[in-house]
Formats: sequence, C-alpha cells, structure tokens
Amino acid sequence: MAGFPPGAADVPVKVRFVTGGQGETWTRTFGAHSFSSRQFAGRGRSQRLLAERFGPLTFAMALVAEENRLSLVLRRWSFLGLPLPMWLCPRSTSYETVEDGRFRFHVDISHPLAGLIVRYRGWLVPSQDSSTVVSPAALPSSRQPLAVHSVQPSPVAPDAASTRRG
Repeated sequence: MAGFPPGAADVPVKVRFVTGGQGETWTRTFGAHSFSSRQFAGRGRSQRLLAERFGPLTFAMALVAEENRLSLVLRRWSFLGLPLPMWLCPRSTSYETVEDGRFRFHVDISHPLAGLIVRYRGWLVPSQDSSTVVSPAALPSSRQPLAVHSVQPSPVAPDAASTRRG
C-alpha cells in the first residue's frame, strides 16, 4: 500500500526533501526500496493543516504540540480530491521529538479492517552537506537534506518485522 517497503529490522534509510511548487517532495529510501509523497499547506477545508499526498490519496493533519513532542493528527482525507469519511480513514500515531540532541520520529499507521499498514521509528542526522538537524514540521525554507542514521521498526510482536504491504 502506498509503495511501503516490506518488513525488516534495522534498515538503512535516507530521507530527501525537495522544495518547489508550493510544497515539498519527500523521498524515503528504505534499503533499496524508495517511495515518495508530496507535502504542502492545506487549502479550503484543510486550511491550517499539513497535507500529504501519496498517489491518489491526500491526508490532512493537524500539528499538535504536546509536552515534549509534536504529533501529526489526521483530520481529513480524500481520494482524487473527493472527501472521504473519517470512519474509513487509516489510524495514525505519528510524532516527532528531540532526544539526546537527535531529531526522532515515530510513525504507526493501521486500518480497522486491514490491520497494520506500516510502523517505523528512528532518528535523523544531517547529511554531510547540511549543518543542522531540523524537524520535518519546520518551515520548508529551513529544511536541509537529511539522512536517517538508524531506523528501528517497532515490532508488532516482540522482535518481529513491522512493515506490511496492503
């Protein structure tokens, strides 16, 4: 589903941001498998939300500051621009934190009928040509190319692989 890679543990990952056209293209490379999404400022009903498009699906998320983390909370979704009911929407627990001076992320996406879609976590460090680590929720103009130092999938069962194709 959405081109997610097959399950694996401790996979080398790179994340590349390309800014342009009033948004960003995010390319995530897990080992030899890549997939991309497009992030942009929400419009219309999704104004003030962060929108992310995976192929024909677009998800609009609120950025919610909580204690020591920034959560991305799903508020709307659509297929080819047509709004879909939230009761059919995948569920997501996604957040970013800074721990031990590292930008850390946690992404867990599931669906009530299909089960786990993808779950991954890890931390980002600047690429060699970058001087700072920034949050993906930072303004596009402040983003630098980032490489993931380590991705440690959160297991479905202890020590199990955690991504799934749907």
